[in-house]
Amino acid sequence: MTSLQKNILKFFVGIIALGLVGLLVLQFWAKTAISEFLSRNMPSNVKFEYQGLAINALKGTLEFQNVSATFMYRDTMLKHTEVKMNVLELRNFSYWDYLNHRTIKFGKILFVQPDIRNISYKHLPKKDTVSNGVVNLKKTIAIDILSLKNANFSTVDENDSVLVKVTDFDFNLFGITIDSTLVKNKLPLAFDSYSLSSSEIYVDLGPYEYVKVDSLHIEDRVLRLHNIKLESKYSKHELSKILTKEHDHIVLDIPQILLHPVNFGFHNLDFFVSVGKGVIEQPKLEIYRDKLIDDDLQTKRLYSRILSELPINLCIDELKINNGHVGYEELINADSKVGRIFFDDVNVAISNLSNTYLPENKTSIAANGIFMGQAPITLDWSFDMNDQNDFFTASTTFSNFETESINQFLEPNLRVRTKGHIDALYFTISGDAVRSSGEMKMKYDDFEFVILKKDLLAINKVLTAIGKMLVANNSNTYEKGYRFGMIAVDRDPTKSFFNYLYMNVRDGVVNTLTGNGKKERSKN
Repeated sequence: MTSLQKNILKFFVGIIALGLVGLLVLQFWAKTAISEFLSRNMPSNVKFEYQGLAINALKGTLEFQNVSATFMYRDTMLKHTEVKMNVLELRNFSYWDYLNHRTIKFGKILFVQPDIRNISYKHLPKKDTVSNGVVNLKKTIAIDILSLKNANFSTVDENDSVLVKVTDFDFNLFGITIDSTLVKNKLPLAFDSYSLSSSEIYVDLGPYEYVKVDSLHIEDRVLRLHNIKLESKYSKHELSKILTKEHDHIVLDIPQILLHPVNFGFHNLDFFVSVGKGVIEQPKLEIYRDKLIDDDLQTKRLYSRILSELPINLCIDELKINNGHVGYEELINADSKVGRIFFDDVNVAISNLSNTYLPENKTSIAANGIFMGQAPITLDWSFDMNDQNDFFTASTTFSNFETESINQFLEPNLRVRTKGHIDALYFTISGDAVRSSGEMKMKYDDFEFVILKKDLLAINKVLTAIGKMLVANNSNTYEKGYRFGMIAVDRDPTKSFFNYLYMNVRDGVVNTLTGNGKKERSKN
């Protein structure tokens, strides 16, 4: 090797050595600078600790080990969130973007096995809920991927009771941007897309119910939920013992829910959720009501009012329920059996389930099913969320029903026993939050009923005889085999919409069976 070659080699070796030394110095300086920055600039209501810090200045990577962070309210210093994780890693810092575009950019920020615990307080001083001002962000922040891996999240109350728990979930947020304009918004960032996958979710719904979800997966704005279960925390008997006013015992099982596309965010200061289409597969709902408990006399809102008063903006264009089941049981008398009715093969199509549409659009529900295992039934129902009087219309068809099958419900609840066959029943009503009216027609054969005594063992012959005098035994002597009746009902505002609907049906049946049976002619 010539002298020149040796000098060139020494030069390059020296450059490499100098570069390595410079890199080591840079890493040492960066580690010291980051440690000092975190200790000096962390807000007083945030406590951030870690046991190790590794820096690769060449790759632009920071790695914090065994991290814990505590977040407190500024005024009371009450702890509201705790975060613990094995690793917090910030990868691929872009020096180019920082020097040339004044942008803090990372390729990926990774949280490994974070355990996030939020504390919900029932009562807080008002000043703790008021914003302390917008962050003055001088540089744009860009992150290609923000990722939580094998994470756990929980919200507990002041007594450490679990309100929400999400177990072993992965969350990814792609294409994140935060700048001086976005940071002023309610949602202080923009993003391109996200994905979430969780193995188990638990939500406490209050003193009586909870909901569990076996798994949740969302990607490309398609949301899938599997094995959803909403049920009472107590057995029927236990719930009845602790209630001071009427409250249903509920068990709801749903094998799958599919929603797509799902979008959410803030429009001005209002949070919104929008869904194009949704499908609820094979839900099974069982409701039990103990009527021995005092009634809940609070005013019940109709569904149009409930929808309009939601705290968020909701828009679901189409929602379908496939092959559902609904069972309802009612206990009227402690000495009698529980009365039960049920619907199978329930299919529902809902359009415009929304509180954001214009007045010319309406929420429409079309449902059909099989009542008591034998009688096809349909319901068409619509309302306008924008109507201040809660105006609605509803119509039902009902056919091929042997009335004896409903005696298990009528006997304990109404002390009535029926027999006969209903060939067809149709009714149409329109109403609002105060009253409703409409008409009904029925075709039936050999219909009769008996009224039972209080012990349900013997017939009240006097009342039954009076009833037979009032009720026509069949309908085939009237126009095209139908009897007609009118409906007029004043709503009890302490009862639900479905009670309101039932009262319309009952009024129509009574009027049809006991009236003159003729169709009223319009007056011109």
